[in-house]
Amino acid sequence: MLSLRDVTAFFLFPQRCHEDSVPMFFYLLPAMYQNFGERIFGSAQIFYLVVSAIDPLQLQDLIWKIVQGNLKMFDQSSLKQVLDSSLGWGSFEQHCFWQILLAHSISVEYVLPLVSHLHPPDHAQPLTSLLLMLIREK
Repeated sequence: MLSLRDVTAFFLFPQRCHEDSVPMFFYLLPAMYQNFGERIFGSAQIFYLVVSAIDPLQLQDLIWKIVQGNLKMFDQSSLKQVLDSSLGWGSFEQHCFWQILLAHSISVEYVLPLVSHLHPPDHAQPLTSLLLMLIREK
């Protein structure tokens, strides 16, 4: 069983790695999700670390790994917390989040409850992505 100290260190590691070396953070990210996915699935904090530091090439690399089945960052059961938190993120962070979400092929039915919380002037990226998901499901 993990001690409180172990759990604290585990959740501080991504933050410290992110602060010290963004390339190292993205190099270790797939291993973190593969080895500790159940513990970090649904962690909006860790997901925000990803989208707040990612560049387009890193985003492309993550999406390739997801589409190939080599990386899973969340599933339907862990999606709600990240979805809710993403509404307060900046436009680029939201764009990256939705690109990653679309790469996971999450069914639109898991995202539709979010619609009641969206306001067109503030949430253009989520609304656009939802529209594209609905068209794809058609």
